[in-house]
Amino acid sequence: MNRLQLQQFAVCYLVYATNYFARKPLSVVRGDLVRNEVLDVQTISIVETGFLLAYAVGQFCVGAALVKIGRRRYAALSMIVAGTSCALFAVNAAQRDGSTVLTVALWSLNGLGCAGLFPLLSGAMAPFWPAAQFGSVLGLWTTCQQLGGVLGGALPAALLSVPVATSAWWAIATGWTGAFVLPGIICALAGGGQLERSHFSPLGWGGRLGKMDGGAGYRKLILNQGQLDVAFPVLNG
Repeated sequence: MNRLQLQQFAVCYLVYATNYFARKPLSVVRGDLVRNEVLDVQTISIVETGFLLAYAVGQFCVGAALVKIGRRRYAALSMIVAGTSCALFAVNAAQRDGSTVLTVALWSLNGLGCAGLFPLLSGAMAPFWPAAQFGSVLGLWTTCQQLGGVLGGALPAALLSVPVATSAWWAIATGWTGAFVLPGIICALAGGGQLERSHFSPLGWGGRLGKMDGGAGYRKLILNQGQLDVAFPVLNG
């Protein structure tokens, strides 16, 4: 990989791996939620169903969203929404008289935030590699799912062992609530950070377009290191 390709690969890899900090906590903490009588098994099942339904709706609507707000903003907002809703889910559930409807809605919002990231980020790398190489690159990139799954499960598990603080403010960041809140904050911050650091067009990394080559809207991409031999579509970033 040249420097440009490595930068894009690393940003997309880390963003998607970090997204698992928002989606994994419930599967780790569900036993504690039942034991502590925070949520019962039936409610957790409804919450998980809401996540999956919202995830499906989000993937169906991702194309329209990209047209409206652009790919970089969509990716950043998705991470921020997923992380924030993950943290607020725990805060609401910790209120023993909290609204069940709000609990389901918050975790469903998490699913909506997670929905479009895989097709968006994997597609964001396509213009950086020739078609003959991209299959191998994509196969390597998808290992971010395994890394994210491991880290996204390990962090909540580790936080469960932290004694619950006596202070009302710090109590939210420890125990089972902390297992949602801190990973959610990490996901949201990663979303805000990638808004500044990522580029969904090689032009964002300093490239420029050459003469028309092929169909309308397709041009060769010229980089400082020389020509990257791909047909680059001019898309909304």
